[in-house]
Amino acid sequence: MPIKLNSTGGGSVTLTTPSTASDFTVTIPAATGTMVTTTSASTIEFAAGTVSAPSITTTSDTNTGIYFPAADTIAFTEGGVESMRIDSSGNVGVGTSSPSAKLDVNGNTNITGTVVMSSSFLRNRIINGDMRIDQRNAGASVSISAYGYGVDRWGYQCSGGGVWSSQRTTVVPAGYVNSLGLTVTTPDASIGSADVYQLFQKVEGFNVADLGFGTANAQTITISFWVRSSITGTYSASLQNNAFNRGYVATFTVNAANTWEYKTLTVTGDTSGTWTTDNSIGIQFAIDLGSGSATNITAGSWQAVTTSALRTSGSVNWIATNGATFYITGVQLEVGTAATPFERRQYGQELALCQRYFEKSYNQSDALGTVTTTGRRMSIAFNTGDFFDVGSVKLSVTKRTSATITLYSPATGASGKLHNYSGSADVNGAVGSAGETAFLTTGTGGSLAANSFYGWHFAASAEL
Repeated sequence: MPIKLNSTGGGSVTLTTPSTASDFTVTIPAATGTMVTTTSASTIEFAAGTVSAPSITTTSDTNTGIYFPAADTIAFTEGGVESMRIDSSGNVGVGTSSPSAKLDVNGNTNITGTVVMSSSFLRNRIINGDMRIDQRNAGASVSISAYGYGVDRWGYQCSGGGVWSSQRTTVVPAGYVNSLGLTVTTPDASIGSADVYQLFQKVEGFNVADLGFGTANAQTITISFWVRSSITGTYSASLQNNAFNRGYVATFTVNAANTWEYKTLTVTGDTSGTWTTDNSIGIQFAIDLGSGSATNITAGSWQAVTTSALRTSGSVNWIATNGATFYITGVQLEVGTAATPFERRQYGQELALCQRYFEKSYNQSDALGTVTTTGRRMSIAFNTGDFFDVGSVKLSVTKRTSATITLYSPATGASGKLHNYSGSADVNGAVGSAGETAFLTTGTGGSLAANSFYGWHFAASAEL
């Protein structure tokens, strides 16, 4: 017998536990028009359910439906197996119960139509963020005591008395092959206020022009990386413009010694200052390793600065501890408020990106100054003139600006030298007409012998 409830004042219907083992079934018939109309807030509450017994289901398929596995979380199950979840952060997971992005799909995905990205550019603006390209040193350890470069695109500044070694290593978190490893070899326990100890990458303006820094449309960016250090505590990372008169410092904490930890830093774009969008520095990202107090600023906001803004007071002075180690890899700088998985490019792509700023004639496995004929350039001298053209060299990748060329003897590895294979001796070499795509090699001071064969290696640098 049907039961009809009709009330203008509201109320409730309570079903008590039955005296016999059975289920209550409330069947709502199909109808046209509006089935329920209310002028006040109302809810229908369900039990949480489980993956094998969802709380919203059908009578004929009770292990398929919707359940609520945690607070503010909705999940969909099919045949007792979870197929999709929306978590408390609004992330949607398909084939995963722990989505880490707004859409996280575990499995193959077919898309019909066009995927429109919020940025038309490659996500990661950092080049060689996984530290696998090391043209200068080919994995060898080098000592850093001033200003220079180690693995490709990563520079150092040591302006105090401290020294560290730098090397591409295989000490890595899961999923990576290389990291950049630093070890203090000469500590600086008395850091001067103007001393600077930093690891940095200068990103070309062309590659960050779409960020809109310096305008009302400046975009938020997120930096992510894996880090491991023997010294725990608070570290500082910084962002600066080309003129180094705008600065932002963010902090991150190394919680456990000698343990890989994943860090993310989200920074609101700077709406002030001048940010170049050409082939000069667009933005510098740096990690401080113990600079002096003159580089301190307050963390968490963009500021006008008159000196390098690298750290906040209380940051770790890593350089002060002899034997201290610091490893980093998987560095990514991208548009948006959340870190996405590290963008992995093919080796040839990453190498070509690096070669816009530096390339060499040697094999990738050979460091600069290696004694080898492999990859050398050769030509014949027809006279002894100071400016006689020994050979024209075309560069593999167009450089950021006119390249600075260093020559090396294939026979001895000496810099600034050509090798006379006819006379079995090094001679002084010189470079002419160096541009973004090519350069000429010459002898100096009548150093060339007529009708002799000369060989040389080279390195071409156009770093920021």
